[in-house]
Amino acid sequence: MKRLFFSAIITLLAITSLQAQEALYVGKPEVVSGAPGKTVVEFKMENTLNTLIKGARAWIFLMGEDDKVVGNHAQWVVSQDKKNDLPSGETQTYKMTMPSQGKVTAAKVVFSRIILGDGSTVDPRKIVKSFPEKTDNN
Repeated sequence: MKRLFFSAIITLLAITSLQAQEALYVGKPEVVSGAPGKTVVEFKMENTLNTLIKGARAWIFLMGEDDKVVGNHAQWVVSQDKKNDLPSGETQTYKMTMPSQGKVTAAKVVFSRIILGDGSTVDPRKIVKSFPEKTDNN
C-alpha cells in the first residue's frame, strides 16, 4: 500500500512538472498605415524551459467581429535558417505582417511545432500558455 501511494505521488509530481513551460504574450493587432488590408501582429515568446528552443512554427489567426477568422498566416519564427535560437530564460519579440479581409479585433497565436536544442519535438498544446500582452505594469 505504501509503495502504491509513493508511486502515485511520484506520478503526480511528474505530471505537475510537465505543465506549460512557454509563455506567449500576444499584442493587439494594428492595421498598417497606408496599406489597407495589411495587419501587423506583435507577440513575445518567453522560454522558461530548461533547454534551448531551436525551432518554433507559429500560426497567427486574425479575428474579426463575432470571432470569425479574417486572416491567417503560418511562419517559422524560430529556426536554424534564421539563426535565432531561443535560449532558456530569454524572451524574444516577433512581428508578422499579413493580409486581412475585414475589420480585425484580435489575434490568436498557435504553435504547431516546437523543436528543442537536442532535436526532439514537444507538443506545443501541452507546454505553451498564452497570456494577454505583457506590459511593464504587468
